[in-house]
Amino acid sequence: MLCYVSLFPPLWESVRATVQRITLLAPASTEKGQWRPFIDIYEGNGSWRKVAIPTDDGINMIQPTLWESEKGCISALMRTNKEKIYRSDSHDGGNSWCRAYPTEMPNNNSGIDLAKMDDGTLALVCNPVGDNWGARSPISLFLSHNQGGHQQVDARIAYNEIDLVLLFTDPNTTDPWDNAQMIETIRSCDKNNVPVATNLASAEMLIMGLQRGDLDWREMIRNKPVY
Repeated sequence: MLCYVSLFPPLWESVRATVQRITLLAPASTEKGQWRPFIDIYEGNGSWRKVAIPTDDGINMIQPTLWESEKGCISALMRTNKEKIYRSDSHDGGNSWCRAYPTEMPNNNSGIDLAKMDDGTLALVCNPVGDNWGARSPISLFLSHNQGGHQQVDARIAYNEIDLVLLFTDPNTTDPWDNAQMIETIRSCDKNNVPVATNLASAEMLIMGLQRGDLDWREMIRNKPVY
């Protein structure tokens, strides 16, 4: 497509100045030798600058996906061969990054993607499989904040996809009955006959019962047809 734009000189200077103030961050990686992630930065001057994300030797890490938590504070998640999603953070707009560190999210060395929604919620799509080159299923969506955590757990409780729930708090500093999210999770467990423990003693009993098969009767509920 060929476009012709006619602007008065003062207006064109304004547009050019605006374009030059734009900073673009393009996540990328190399797969020659050890896989390493990096960020290409464009600052409106017609050229790109490569900034490496520091990684430990022996860790293959590629395909970073980015989000900005606040102005100038950017984080990256990467797939790896270490059965975990790794993360790195920048506090200067992507010009420097901390050494990548593991998160709790399992990864099978398959691609991931993340998007930040208008309300600030992060949506992460991945295969939550902790096995290098493991099965690329299921494909799962994880949400942050209240959209994730409790709401996703409550949804899995409602569909009988969880065998038991361990819900711990510090009784010296937290009153669970003042926490609406915790109350809703406990209510969901009661409604769907999902065992729930709120302290170590009851948790140990439930785990031992699960190992012995004491909770196998729940399979009848899980597989009960819906009419």
